[in-house]
Amino acid sequence: MSKRTYVIKKGETLYTVAHKFSCPVSLLCRVNDVLFADAVHPGDEVKIPTEQEIRKYEKRQNIIEGILRLLALAFLVAVGFGIWKVGSYIYNWIKNYEPPVCYYEYIDNSGNKGEASTCSTNWGNLYCSNDNEMIDVQYYKKVCE
Repeated sequence: MSKRTYVIKKGETLYTVAHKFSCPVSLLCRVNDVLFADAVHPGDEVKIPTEQEIRKYEKRQNIIEGILRLLALAFLVAVGFGIWKVGSYIYNWIKNYEPPVCYYEYIDNSGNKGEASTCSTNWGNLYCSNDNEMIDVQYYKKVCE
């Protein structure tokens, strides 16, 4: 990721560093795992994103901004059609929703394949269960249809 570094001087924050390197403050915070832009101190070494990383981040932010604008427009359209219609659509979707049927596929310690209703890990050991029968297994995965 970032190959450039910069040492914070007295009186500087990530805001001033971001301005110096033409980088969004939010990206500088993300790259340096910092929650607040003023949470750096003189002598701290911070990573500076490359030009390519900055362009990629700004492009991503533009996409997110566009999506948020579309969502806002969709909300206004929904209000225009009447909230009751949206509510009725959501109600019918929830009423007719059928949760997926899930089970576990496993391979037991003898290499045999099987299916179980539950599987878990206990102290590093894998177990699956069918009709109250505990089975030691090497591997399991959840499958939903």
